[in-house]
Amino acid sequence: MRRLVGLLLLMLATPAFAHGDLREIRAGEPVVLRPDRAYLLFRTLQPPRVVPNSPVFLRIPTAAELDRYRQARARAYQAASPDLTRRYEEARQRQSNGAAPPRPPSLETFNFVYTEQQNVDFVSLGRPFVRGRPESLYLVETTPGDYVFYGLRYGGGSIGALHVCWCLGTVGFSADAGSITDLGYILSDRIHEVSALPELAAESGYGPSIYGPLILWGATVRPVRPDSSVPESLRTLPIRPGRYRAVGRFLEPRALAINRLAVVPGILDYDDRGRVVDPTTSRHVPDIVSSE
Repeated sequence: MRRLVGLLLLMLATPAFAHGDLREIRAGEPVVLRPDRAYLLFRTLQPPRVVPNSPVFLRIPTAAELDRYRQARARAYQAASPDLTRRYEEARQRQSNGAAPPRPPSLETFNFVYTEQQNVDFVSLGRPFVRGRPESLYLVETTPGDYVFYGLRYGGGSIGALHVCWCLGTVGFSADAGSITDLGYILSDRIHEVSALPELAAESGYGPSIYGPLILWGATVRPVRPDSSVPESLRTLPIRPGRYRAVGRFLEPRALAINRLAVVPGILDYDDRGRVVDPTTSRHVPDIVSSE
């Protein structure tokens, strides 16, 4: 998971938070696993007074994808450089005495919008494979790779729809081609009231003052268990349990709110200073700092 260094490159460059590579498989749709695609299976719970939200997943860019991004950014900066230099010189001439000098243009500060690739996507909770109450089941097709449970989505289609990111601690997992990765349960709820979900009870009940104009959500995962529901139509297909791993803290400047996943026993924990701990090793999980 140290390949997460630089994971924000494509996320921050994505101009629209709309469906990209991920596709929900709808109820009644025949399920045929493609050998070049990965499949995610998970369940949600919505007992009385629980309001779940759509999960956002980020796929860690491959080395080739990062190279394409860097090359596209360098080309765009070279094309924009004459205009950036002109505006910089004009700003210098307008500078008043005592004012901070303008920053000269550079590749590092170039405001680049990348539209060739999207590695962040959400699952719409309105498109289940099996709809139920309190439990619904979702099956989604996506690109194979390493993923991070990145946040929750809310509202319309802009990047502002990243309602909350798990910037203070979350989990990751791998999704292999040609098979279904069973993620167990993805549990989320508003946390101004004490949640009816046992996993979120200890990290909820903070009262309405925690959100102001925005409702704050909490979430966690419950790994798959032998008694977890599986539709008959999927029982003959290759399904493997998802293997979660702890992911350290990271920066996402465009999230409307930040939080952390609630503790996942044996997978994700925190010390008394809020640092992410891997319970399997009792060691801190390093924070993620982009090198770009």
